[in-house]
Amino acid sequence: MIDVTWMVIAGEEIKINAVVYLLWCIWVGWIFSTVGAFGGIMAGVGHISILGIGNWASKLKGKGISIGMYNDAGKYLTDHIRFSNTAITWLNSLSSTINWYT
Repeated sequence: MIDVTWMVIAGEEIKINAVVYLLWCIWVGWIFSTVGAFGGIMAGVGHISILGIGNWASKLKGKGISIGMYNDAGKYLTDHIRFSNTAITWLNSLSSTINWYT
């Protein structure tokens, strides 16, 4: 399949499947547009389970890094997933609200 580099951290290259990523984005977008905030939960499921980033966070736990205030690669990756899901939820809600009223 088509693997792309998602992130390089602590000397490890995290790759994800671009086709699965695109299909998951379409699925989550549909859920956001029909059900609402449940799309944020599905985005988290996608990041952690479907794309396998949760396994990477476990694997990188305890590896030293120096990114901002972070010194643990696993913690950085976990917080990155959490922030990404929050940003997706807020941006989608904002765009849906603007689209609803225009």
